[in-house]
Amino acid sequence: MKGGVIQIDLGKDTTQGFERTGMLNRPPDLLLTALAEMEAESVFNESGALPDILAGIRRRWPQKAEEISYDSAKDKLYEAGYNHPWGMDTCESCEECRLVERLERPGTDPVIHYGLIASGNQVQKNGPNRDRLWKEFGVLCFEMEAAGLMNHFPCIVIRGICDYADSHKNKRWQLYAAMVAAAYAKELLGKVTPTAVENADLANKICDRRK
Repeated sequence: MKGGVIQIDLGKDTTQGFERTGMLNRPPDLLLTALAEMEAESVFNESGALPDILAGIRRRWPQKAEEISYDSAKDKLYEAGYNHPWGMDTCESCEECRLVERLERPGTDPVIHYGLIASGNQVQKNGPNRDRLWKEFGVLCFEMEAAGLMNHFPCIVIRGICDYADSHKNKRWQLYAAMVAAAYAKELLGKVTPTAVENADLANKICDRRK
């Protein structure tokens, strides 16, 4: 699945259903080149340098070590049609029998998704709709800011996934997801050569041309 960002709420209603229209600007070539290099390396080392970068963060801030570590016991996916109990902040009262049975992951290192990111103007908290978009586009990540930014500022979108985009959303994984995204951004920028930066258009010049 080719990566990128799609704006899922940009389009028009037709007799055949909702038709998505328009397109977002592509990221700068120097970032796409670095991204392609990292994606190629992931064939042999799926997590790249992320485990080492995250380990360094835990050593520097040991008081946050638990929050920025993966704990499979707290990683729960419920059936798409099973809604979270109204008014409850946690899933302690959710029915265990509605959990989706999954194979245990062989390790705890982050896994990188190089496919599409769906951007919209509403928080995605609907399991069936999430699954529909996955089947239609291969989307694994949902967010709300990228589409509005990409057409005005040259960038590449890196997101940490912190929940399953359903009604069971909570903040348990937000710090971990943010740290993983930041660690990936650090590794990506390390792939950008000084020459490529010198030859690239400055962001403010690109923004001025798009006004």
